[in-house]
Amino acid sequence: MTKITKIIFITGSFFCRRDEKLFGIDLLEKNGFEVEFWEIVKFLSPDLSRSILAEEEVTYKKLKIFQTKKDIKDALASLDRSVFVFTLLYFQPKIHFVYRAFAKKKIKFALFEAVYAPFCDGALFKKHSSLIDRIKMRLNWGWLLMAIVRRLPLWLLGIKPANYVFAGGARSHGRVQPQNKKTQTVFLHSPDYDRYLIAKEKSLTIKKENIVFLDDYFPFHPDFIYSGKRSPVNADKYYASIRSFFDYIESLLKCRVIIAAHPRSDCKKLSRYLGGRKIVKGKSDNLTRHSVLAVTHASTSVNFPVLFNKPVLFITTDELENSFVKPWIDVMAAYLDKKAINIDESLNLKVEEIFRINEDAYNKYKNDYIKKEGTEEGLFWQLVANKIKKIGVANADL
Repeated sequence: MTKITKIIFITGSFFCRRDEKLFGIDLLEKNGFEVEFWEIVKFLSPDLSRSILAEEEVTYKKLKIFQTKKDIKDALASLDRSVFVFTLLYFQPKIHFVYRAFAKKKIKFALFEAVYAPFCDGALFKKHSSLIDRIKMRLNWGWLLMAIVRRLPLWLLGIKPANYVFAGGARSHGRVQPQNKKTQTVFLHSPDYDRYLIAKEKSLTIKKENIVFLDDYFPFHPDFIYSGKRSPVNADKYYASIRSFFDYIESLLKCRVIIAAHPRSDCKKLSRYLGGRKIVKGKSDNLTRHSVLAVTHASTSVNFPVLFNKPVLFITTDELENSFVKPWIDVMAAYLDKKAINIDESLNLKVEEIFRINEDAYNKYKNDYIKKEGTEEGLFWQLVANKIKKIGVANADL
């Protein structure tokens, strides 16, 4: 008889404090599971350094660091069916041995697809991008190799598909690999929905309403480093445009702008660029709830204005207009029946358009990317824990 007692997350990026919360470590432990994070980023990209994390984000809680293939293989060989694994990895040939080990050891594993947005949808991205945009993004041998590998049948690679996908909204699945028709999709909701449930139960404590800027951290986002891409903007030029726009929108709406810092951002670095404006990290939910307007480029935190029914203003700059992220912004804006504004151009915004909300678009966004209609209520990782306990019971019967 085998009962699942341990949950392991295998990640290809540096583990940080944001991950402790995002992946529900405390809640899983309260449900009786031992939790570990296996970080294999130094095996995948030996030249990367933990210094890309903001100082306040560095943590080693529940963390095991692997640097060689042998160390990873030895650790995988020690696993048994009492372990359940989440893979937080980009599907590439270099890590196929991980999935083959799962098959050999009969380890059940899952993919995490609960953090999703319209720009993840290939069809929508194609609709809002030019052929040249797509060629620019894919004109490298690495991307071509990955595209070929991702289209090969899993059996040909000697890999079994994930047993489960834990998804958010109705369209929040199908992108992360390996999965196929044998993979069971478990629709729950975006983890942001947990934060919404908790925030809405609290009394409103801020009397003065503000404009919240949902930061994308484009000049310094670590994902660009992981993927080998250059930032789409120059920091000095970008933040000069942002500060000028904040001055404009504050004057127009008679409200101050507060920065909801990106969870991986370095607030000390941000403060040098944002003209003394208040910067708050880890409270995008509450800041949005207390706001009259949310401003963003393409942040997945747009979940909060959708849930709290707040208007959203999507913005670009001249640099972003000519970058690979432009289609991301256009896709996000279009999904909420909006059009992105280039803040480097002469502005004459209409207040009524700024505050316009298309309720049907908001409801569709919620269903597609936050919470599918009819799915179970509850905290995300509690629902996951309940599911894994049932899987454990099924294991025990085998």
